[in-house]
Amino acid sequence: MKMKLGFPILLGIFLGISPIMGQIRLKPHAGLLFPGMGDVNAKIENDIISFRQITGEPIPSPGTIGRNKFFGVQVEYQIEEDYFASLNVGYYSDAAEVDYSATAGLRFHYLREVQLFDFMLNLHYYFNYSTWKRVNTYLGMGVGLSVANARSETFSNFGDELAQVDSRGDFAGNSLSALLGAGVDVRLSQAFSLWGELGLQYGNMGQLDGSVTTKDHPEKRDTVSQSSFDFTGIYVRAGLGVLLPFLK
Repeated sequence: MKMKLGFPILLGIFLGISPIMGQIRLKPHAGLLFPGMGDVNAKIENDIISFRQITGEPIPSPGTIGRNKFFGVQVEYQIEEDYFASLNVGYYSDAAEVDYSATAGLRFHYLREVQLFDFMLNLHYYFNYSTWKRVNTYLGMGVGLSVANARSETFSNFGDELAQVDSRGDFAGNSLSALLGAGVDVRLSQAFSLWGELGLQYGNMGQLDGSVTTKDHPEKRDTVSQSSFDFTGIYVRAGLGVLLPFLK
């Protein structure tokens, strides 16, 4: 898996910035991500339709991959009066899964699972920032690196030879990512605040590299995913801000 060079360069610049104003905050957060994932979900739907036709069974839908929770943490510090830089690490996962049994001994299992790890360098511009204001608003933009993992499992032991499947796949990839957002920071005290942010995040992986095993070929074989993984979408997140004065 080839790593992009842009993010390490930006990270080096980030770490070389001196926190002139001395404010450093830790900002854990949680939120929702609404990624596109249209190609992945279309493949899931087509797979289930095909197995319904082959087996003649009313296999239920495993659902779709899309809106789900994500978690992360930022370290933010003030580089000028109204400008803050932050390093954000985030984690998102989702899965589509179904287990179906027609009669005793006959089983169909289908799983598609994704994980996303995001490392983002952000620049926030606050409108007339002040530590004494109750509410501070900002605009933000960021660039970084997203790393995705995907896992697939398909198993069927129905009588028709076409319906007998046992395959597993593991895939991974990475791409540059970016975001644009707007947020608000509400001061609770000199050391604590609540904050929220709404924005658009870009991260299109395309097809992922990986390996699969099947009933006929139990040894791992290198391949690429049959779907393109596009994590681009709207996000909303909120969290707590904690001032770290001992890091001044």
